[in-house]
Amino acid sequence: SNSIFKEYNVKAIIGTSNPHIEGIPYIGLEKLISNDNESVLKILFPELKNQQTLNKINEKLVENISLERLLSAVTILDVNTVLKMISNLINELEKTLNITVKNNQRLVLYVHTSALIERMIRNEPLKNYESNINGKRLQKCLKIKRAFREIENTYGIDIGKSESNYIYDIIYNY
Repeated sequence: SNSIFKEYNVKAIIGTSNPHIEGIPYIGLEKLISNDNESVLKILFPELKNQQTLNKINEKLVENISLERLLSAVTILDVNTVLKMISNLINELEKTLNITVKNNQRLVLYVHTSALIERMIRNEPLKNYESNINGKRLQKCLKIKRAFREIENTYGIDIGKSESNYIYDIIYNY
């Protein structure tokens, strides 16, 4: 019914929130910029088998992604405010967890956190992400939660266990 689907051969939808359109795969923005580009390319171009061509497409994809472009997908937030708050968040995470966030993790944190804020404002929290955490992981997740205070207070949101657990995986398993 949507004219975009009549006008174009839509291969996939890339964004921060899955619109659940039947027959069209959804690719989260974070997955697109993560180290898992190969699986994304297989979703977008299942018929393409030539690895050299896939590598070239991947290069162009990465080349055309910039933080500003990624965050332009954020529609209801002031991008500059969000960027500053996420920068503060990452600094706080590095300090309290005694870690150094790598560039690819930093980029994923910027995209995920901006999408997280929008989802929470729209009352669409992350669902069913293993929130069964204990021991050292629990202690680190509590520190992650505390690092989100500024963002939670500014936007009147509560990130919850699933989100802090997801952030933990970005930091420690990425």
